Amino acid sequence: MNLIYSKIIEVDGMKHPKISIIIRGKNESKWLKILLRELFLQTYKDYEIIYCDNDSSDNSIEVCKKFNIKKILKIKKYTPGLSLNKGVKIAKGKYLVFISSHCIPCSKNWLKNLVKFQIDNPNLSASYGKQIPLPGTNSKNALDMNIIFRDEIIIHHKDPYISNANSIYLADNLKKNLFNTNVTNIEDRLWAINETKRGGKIGYNPTAEVFHLHGIHQHNDETLRSQRTVDILNKNFLKIWNRCKFLKSSYFNFLIIINARREKNKSSVNKKIDSLKKNIFYSNLGKPVIVVITDLNLRKVNNLVKIKPSNTLEKDLKNIYKKFKKKFLKTNYVLTLNTQGRWKFREIKELIEKTIYYSRLSGTFHKDFNGNFIVEFPDRSNFKNVSLINQKEKPKLKLLLWKNGCLIDPDYLRRGLYFDDQTYLFEFKD
Repeated sequence: MNLIYSKIIEVDGMKHPKISIIIRGKNESKWLKILLRELFLQTYKDYEIIYCDNDSSDNSIEVCKKFNIKKILKIKKYTPGLSLNKGVKIAKGKYLVFISSHCIPCSKNWLKNLVKFQIDNPNLSASYGKQIPLPGTNSKNALDMNIIFRDEIIIHHKDPYISNANSIYLADNLKKNLFNTNVTNIEDRLWAINETKRGGKIGYNPTAEVFHLHGIHQHNDETLRSQRTVDILNKNFLKIWNRCKFLKSSYFNFLIIINARREKNKSSVNKKIDSLKKNIFYSNLGKPVIVVITDLNLRKVNNLVKIKPSNTLEKDLKNIYKKFKKKFLKTNYVLTLNTQGRWKFREIKELIEKTIYYSRLSGTFHKDFNGNFIVEFPDRSNFKNVSLINQKEKPKLKLLLWKNGCLIDPDYLRRGLYFDDQTYLFEFKD
């Protein structure tokens, strides 16, 4: 990947002033790997990038350094306005572009369209672009975006809206009238309201589009009604999603971990590894490095690394993260397998595709059980599901089958995890 950009003075007959792109984020290394890659593919090239990090505990800062980002601000005491103001103060561009670390341009012309609209409308103090949901977006968030971000240009004179997830400002004006540093939300809208009171105007540009998984209000739940509405509206986005490269596994870099901690027979482990390497599935993943957790003296093959097990799998995952820390700056997903699991590569391929399509950080197999059961806890308490009610009304028990395959963001290894509340569950078919 070529990370060096050249300054272009003229594109499509239009002279371009320099742009400062200001990104803010916290623990968004998954998205930064995509966003920075897409920024360097933009047709408009005359820009600098400033990353404002909100005390991340993942490798977000290291990812930015890997992409040659020179201006990185570490912010301990965070408010959105304070974070952006710090970026504004060191920005050199005539125009300041804000994009959230988890927002991804829909095309290579996103930046050019954002800049051109602002230049073509010199009376605007700022403008903002369109936000499009992704297949994995919560239905309430998708509904918000469908309502707010339409397909016609809007000029706000008195009652403005703006979103700093995807926006552009006149630098000279913004540096004189910075964002409110005391509020925890809507610093952008408060600024726009004050700007219109000062006589400024805010524009909406539907041609500068970004994908946004979380939405403007970041709802954590959804309703059946909102889901039904979004199912109808999402038909408009299917063609866009089908063209989106980062919704496909071919876009990403992988690493494979095979857990053989409990195996005593090296012949059976070698056979499992052979079955993986000979399958077209492995080639389609780009023939990634395979890390095997084992004490056994395995046969040496290309792209295979052996790691001695510790006393827990959690520690093993953390040790693997430390060993391959630099490699994980470019690795997007880790596929974990267990030699005692059932490796069905067609199923694993589908798990990978679904997890990526719905923009989840993790995905694994499960089986549903909705018969009678008793769950016993170490303190001898229990939960019983033994009533004789209709089976459809009984609680459903989900049995996790991550031995058969689990896809995770590399940051899960740092935390010694396979699973959390972001994990996509894919039903394992016998």
